[in-house]
Amino acid sequence: MKYTKIKPCCGSDFISNLQEISDYFAARKMIPVITNTNRLINIIKVYFETLIYYLENSPEKFHVNIKQKLYEAKINGHTETGQQISLDLEDISGQLIENVIYDLAKTINPVIFAEVAQLLNTIILTPTISSKHIISILNGENKLPQGSWYTLLRQLPEKLAVETIAIRKAFIFQIIESPEKHFPDNLNRNENLSSLHSAFELYLKTLLRIHICNNHYDETNLAIINNLEELIERTDSKYLDKKRLVGFLLTQLVLNNNLFQIERKDNLREVIEEHSEYIDPDILSRIYEELDFDPENFEIGKLCVDLLEPDFSGENQDDIKTVISFVVPFIAENDPIICKLNDRAEIIFSKITNVFEDPIYSFLDSAEMLISGMPLTFFADSIGNVSESTRIDIVINHFYHPDFELIENNIVPIDLGREEAKRGGRYSPHKDQILEFLWELQQNEKFPFQIKNLNSEFISNYLVSYLGNGGKLLHHKLFTITNFNSYFEAKNKFINNLNAHYMSEDIPEIRSYILDTKINSKKSFADFCYRLLEITLKKSIEFGGLNSAFWEDRDKKKAPILEPKAQSIIYNQIRFLAEIKGIRISREVFASNGSLDFHFSYTKNDILMNVCVELKNAHHENLEHGLTTQLPLYIKDIGSREGIFLVLWYKSEKFTKPSVFDDIKELEDFLLKKSPKKYRIKSLIIDCSPKISPSLKLSKTRLE
Repeated sequence: MKYTKIKPCCGSDFISNLQEISDYFAARKMIPVITNTNRLINIIKVYFETLIYYLENSPEKFHVNIKQKLYEAKINGHTETGQQISLDLEDISGQLIENVIYDLAKTINPVIFAEVAQLLNTIILTPTISSKHIISILNGENKLPQGSWYTLLRQLPEKLAVETIAIRKAFIFQIIESPEKHFPDNLNRNENLSSLHSAFELYLKTLLRIHICNNHYDETNLAIINNLEELIERTDSKYLDKKRLVGFLLTQLVLNNNLFQIERKDNLREVIEEHSEYIDPDILSRIYEELDFDPENFEIGKLCVDLLEPDFSGENQDDIKTVISFVVPFIAENDPIICKLNDRAEIIFSKITNVFEDPIYSFLDSAEMLISGMPLTFFADSIGNVSESTRIDIVINHFYHPDFELIENNIVPIDLGREEAKRGGRYSPHKDQILEFLWELQQNEKFPFQIKNLNSEFISNYLVSYLGNGGKLLHHKLFTITNFNSYFEAKNKFINNLNAHYMSEDIPEIRSYILDTKINSKKSFADFCYRLLEITLKKSIEFGGLNSAFWEDRDKKKAPILEPKAQSIIYNQIRFLAEIKGIRISREVFASNGSLDFHFSYTKNDILMNVCVELKNAHHENLEHGLTTQLPLYIKDIGSREGIFLVLWYKSEKFTKPSVFDDIKELEDFLLKKSPKKYRIKSLIIDCSPKISPSLKLSKTRLE
């Protein structure tokens, strides 16, 4: 994105701009919430345009030359006690920017925020604006409560969000390299330098969250490594605390990898050893301890997390709503689905598109809590399963608190010991109410999932929030490990993850391809999907023994499984790999009055890319129709040109179809000849026929 620098205002606008700035300060004193976001954004622009003119045309403080006439230039302000004072334009940047950003954050939405981010980026990149005023911007952003600026930042279009971080990082290092120019006062210099190091750490964490929010998990470790290399290459300076930042980056590398399992631990150990000279011994020891995280080394019985200090004062309890939120590993056909239970409650089912839409992940991420080197987000149900998850929000129209009493605005826990004794263990009273609501939906045939025995195991983690008037959050509390097997399942998810199945050293081709391939165009995305199917699915079936899963006993003899079963196996074989790259795979997508077997979608730099995959058995009677008509119609309906025609070949001594093709080569030639030229369709044939044991002589033909 190109940024044009901020220019000075016209002399004829200077006085009116000054009045606009004074009016803002006066309005802020009288109005609790300023909701005119366009005017707030304009105040920032007007201020910096006016400031540049003032700096270029001011012979002395409080005065400015306009068309060779000297004018007084004062801003009417007030002290914290309300006393009126006169302020110079240069003196107000910190207060003005902090106030405007704070006001914007109260009512801003992602669209408006994108405009704000672009404006602030432009200001930071304008050479005539001094570092003092740019620091005012960074301070204004960093002072927002509960990191709300960074929550908004990760919701920006990905390219703009990454640029916004990069611009601020570059500015931070520019200041750190020569702080004497920017902080002539020795008394404040060390404090400012420490703040800038903290800001770098915050921006790096935000960059990781941007990649995670866009499902680009593979880019998180890469971003840390790149920042590490940039840092090491910087000239040593007594002001740049390399030990602090290298230790921080390696810590983030380990924690991030523990959560998403991108790289093998041996590879990370090498990176740590390479940079050990830059790390204090105690920090290095802690990093190695975190690297060795193993969920088998400890057991957790029950975990409740409570971040917000409860404040029910001034609230009418009859007006308080209770919201219970959780995620389940099922997909609802429609999105969203809203079910009302008379005037008692409303239940909302919505698909998860990234982990931050999982209330458990989002809550735990904001807590930044660890267990032996593992972020607590480890417990979120959406980790590794974004494409197959649905969020459920139960909005209860009254103050429901079965686990505590509210006495004089203080929460007094209810002793649940007897109930736990009855059940022989954990008791989560909210789950009783959840199940009552869900059973009612089932009975009324409104429940969107096909589950025969709906019981307490359906819900693992849940977040309870209490909302007052205007949706104000009064209190919230997270409950995890609510089932006997919750922690076992979390451990099992970690142990049997992508790293264990697909990314081990004995399959280096998959590792390097997934992590190193850059997708930057629709063609490169189509090529990636084709190669992904080839090196995982095709290789596993033809050489890894997976072919046996594609056969079943039918009429007392072996026969190929039906296409729906094959589709399910293929999906489970590739979806974890696709997810770590940020590729969403949908099955049985409705398109062009039919059902597409697989739809691969990927977004990079705000460009949506699609690949349609049609699955057919080689012996299917409508094989040619699938390639020449069915798949092109799906591609056209999705609005793309890229497609993959995936064909499963079973012909062998046990199965003699298709009779029209003698071998796979003949089928390949046929598909190449029939492939529509208007679309970019590639055919991939996978040999599912029974394989001869590698110990037998005839097995060498498989390598020819």
